Amino acid sequence: MDKSLLNNFKPCVMNVGGIENNLVKVEGYGSITILLKFKNQELKLTLLKIYWGPSLEKNIISGRDKHGHWLKIKNSCCQLYSPNNQLIAVATLEKNLYILHSRIAKEACINISVDTEENQPKERQDIMMWHRRFGHQNVESLKHMNNQKLVYGIYLQGKQKQCDI
Repeated sequence: MDKSLLNNFKPCVMNVGGIENNLVKVEGYGSITILLKFKNQELKLTLLKIYWGPSLEKNIISGRDKHGHWLKIKNSCCQLYSPNNQLIAVATLEKNLYILHSRIAKEACINISVDTEENQPKERQDIMMWHRRFGHQNVESLKHMNNQKLVYGIYLQGKQKQCDI
């Protein structure tokens, strides 16, 4: 797995027990959110403390029940249950490992590019236009983000009006 896919990566060098008592060199860990498709539903699951090492071809999830999840292994099938006993995923046995087929959940990022104030038409400087562009964000929050320099290139001019939504 590409190390850049892990969130909150923390470097640490250590050896951990691997398959058939082989030690595997780990160079850090992080978390990752995966999407599981089960019974025509898609479920987001965040896995914590996922070890990363350059020699690991696949990532291994241990069966620890720290958060109340539990596993049932039967007939070459490993079932993952939630703390309230709901079946949420099924892994199949392949080459002595249970494989959980999933994909990585990517977070959406919105990039808005804005010209300088002098080059912008008046309607681009209207506070209600920015209210709509930021998903009907409350105007005081927009002002706070602008004042704290959490966003750049927006000019909050004009009067606050009644929103249609």
